Amino acid sequence: QEPCVFCFVFILTHGRVWKAATRYVMRCATRGSIELTPQEREHLLVEGFVHLKGVVPWNVGGDALRAINARLGSGVSKDEIKQASKGTFFADLASSHTITSLFNNTPVKGLVSHALGQQCTRMHGAQIALRFPGELCSDAESFVPVPWWRQTWHMDGMHDPSNGIPKGEIHTFTCLVGVYLSEVQEECGGNFVVFPGSHWVLQEHFRAHGLEGARESGLKDMSALLFRDPVSVRVQRGDVIIAHYQLAHSIAPNASANIRYALYFRVNMCTGKKQHDTDRMRDLWCEWPAMRSMPGFDSKRAALEKAAAVGVGEAGHSGAAGGGGRGGPRYVHDVLAADLDAREGSRQRLADAESEANRLFDEHKWVEAQPLFRELAGQCVQNW
Repeated sequence: QEPCVFCFVFILTHGRVWKAATRYVMRCATRGSIELTPQEREHLLVEGFVHLKGVVPWNVGGDALRAINARLGSGVSKDEIKQASKGTFFADLASSHTITSLFNNTPVKGLVSHALGQQCTRMHGAQIALRFPGELCSDAESFVPVPWWRQTWHMDGMHDPSNGIPKGEIHTFTCLVGVYLSEVQEECGGNFVVFPGSHWVLQEHFRAHGLEGARESGLKDMSALLFRDPVSVRVQRGDVIIAHYQLAHSIAPNASANIRYALYFRVNMCTGKKQHDTDRMRDLWCEWPAMRSMPGFDSKRAALEKAAAVGVGEAGHSGAAGGGGRGGPRYVHDVLAADLDAREGSRQRLADAESEANRLFDEHKWVEAQPLFRELAGQCVQNW
């Protein structure tokens, strides 16, 4: 009987090992490698982000999507959607194994570790980021994107009255990792929007102007900076984006018919008292030994820093993300709220003008009513 017991244990143990090995191979086969190519590493260095296709196997991504949709089916209020615009939906779910396994138990963790050049820690939570049809659109009927969406950007971790980060603090981290659970192939489908190369410009800004203003005023302290045109990243489900913490980014309007589903993991290689170390804001790659060991890194860095210095303080320059109008460093939902308030005030002023014009007309005060009717007619033509 003893040999039979031994055979049973051997088969059971090795069967589990075989299944685990098979699962790992299947995960890696989705992308084909858990290492960045030299071209991908170069793109991350120069542009500040890299788009990795087909990383997460859909059996894992589908579990997460099902869990999120189950919560949505229970109902979400407008207030919850508003609060989640700067945080996460379903905070308890965001820290569950169903969500964190997309980072910890797929090639994502290995790819991030390879990009950094050091083993990154397991993640214990994510931001569940949903973008609904009509978000950042002029109204809920036409689904026309707001005209200023390409001009507005932000950096994570900066103080703002609505995001819970105290005044005087900057909550830095190492890199942002986006895992996408839905396909977004149009420009305005709630996409992740990046400003390529902006991490170099922001580094030069902080070197030139320091960090005290950013600590006290957050994004409001940032002067107009010359960035290149933004890119609205188009993804398939299972794709991953690794972005440097300091890359300026934003959100595209969602004029599509679908909810945009994404998970964002914030990887921080600093712990303890140095958890939010701000030295890395003036030394982009201090936590990325793999990037620093790239061939020709020093010469490339010097050239990129020299080019980025031109973008510091170029207020009003053509193409400057911070120049003029509604553009510049602000959370896009704050700009939207201000825009809606302005339009609501404009509508109220027109309603008051119409009421006053009708009153004057009814009282046969046609001379006094004429300028008001002319203003109303001009506004109608403009809106048309």
